[in-house]
Amino acid sequence: MTLIIEAYFHEYPARKKVAEIIFKSGFSVKEGKIFAGNVEIPVSSLARAADVNRKIVYHTIEFIEKNYALKSIFERMEPMANLKRVGPIVGWDVLEFDMEMNKLSCALKDVLDILSKPGCHVRQVIGEEPLLSEGKIYIVLTRPVPMEILKEIKDVPTVKDITLHTSERDKNKLACAFCKVKACPRRALLQEK
Repeated sequence: MTLIIEAYFHEYPARKKVAEIIFKSGFSVKEGKIFAGNVEIPVSSLARAADVNRKIVYHTIEFIEKNYALKSIFERMEPMANLKRVGPIVGWDVLEFDMEMNKLSCALKDVLDILSKPGCHVRQVIGEEPLLSEGKIYIVLTRPVPMEILKEIKDVPTVKDITLHTSERDKNKLACAFCKVKACPRRALLQEK
């Protein structure tokens, strides 16, 4: 999608910034307006986020709607609830994987095969593969990840690094040589009260 935005907006850098924000936020463009699901997003709010004036936002909307290829993409966009930062707060584990460049689909298959074993309850999977850097996979699990599973995942050839985001307070239970562990400080504070 980055290439499509670049191709259509390369002559209009301010409009390109607006289009990128619309895309990254999962907003849709319909009937001259911007929506997050069924909620209309004020043009002035988007203009502030892109650090442009409102006129640029209106021109971007008009440009998208006049171009069939862009219109067909942007009118179908939907926002998605992303649980990767929320997981540790509600007691779930989030596994973050750094992948070799252009190896996301291979790694995802291998990691999901390992996580399909009993005891692993996947709630959400998010994959990101930028054009010029390594990919990332975030997997939200509703139960703690067994350490033997982390070892198996670390052995997947395309996995470069694993980070476990958890609400677990006893770090001795989590210490291992296979991953980095990050605990959510908010969760710890809530449990101390």
